Amino acid sequence: MVVNGNHETRIQRAVGLDPVELLCEDFGIPYESEIATLKVSLRKVSYGSKKRLPFLIVAGHGYSAARTVGGKITANARISEITAHTHQPSVVKQRRMLIDPRNKKILEQDYYIITVPSWLGFEKYARRKFMKPSAGGIAKLHLGFHVKNRGTVYKDIYVEMR
Repeated sequence: MVVNGNHETRIQRAVGLDPVELLCEDFGIPYESEIATLKVSLRKVSYGSKKRLPFLIVAGHGYSAARTVGGKITANARISEITAHTHQPSVVKQRRMLIDPRNKKILEQDYYIITVPSWLGFEKYARRKFMKPSAGGIAKLHLGFHVKNRGTVYKDIYVEMR
C-alpha cells in the first residue's frame, strides 16, 4: 500500500498528474491519496470468520514542522499510527483508553506510533533547512496472537526497526 505525500502533491500541482498513483495503478498496488486504513485478520482456528482476530492499522504520510525528534513523533501521532514525513525513524508504544458501552467499562489498549525511515540521504532541502540527515533502515511489523489462561486470546504485536 502506498499513501500520497507532500512530494507527490507538489508534482500533481505542477503537472496535473500524480506519477506515483499511475505507477501503483500499473503494478496493482493499492494507493490512497490521504489516509489509509487497513484491517488485517488472523485466524486463530481453521474455520469460521467469527474466530478471526483483527488488527486495525491507520497509515498516513504525516506532516510536521518540528525540529526535534520528540516534536516529530508528537506531530505524527496526531493522525495515524504509521507515518513517514519527518524522515526520522521511530517506534513508540503508547496506551489509550477505550469505552466499552455494552459492558459500561473503560478499557486500556496498547498501540504503536511508527515513523518509517526515509530512503533519501541528506538531500539539498534538508541541508538548506539545517535538518539532521535521515537515518535509513526498514520498519518491520509482526502481528500474531497467543492464548493465555482459560483460552483467552491476546494480540501479539512486535515492531522491529533495522
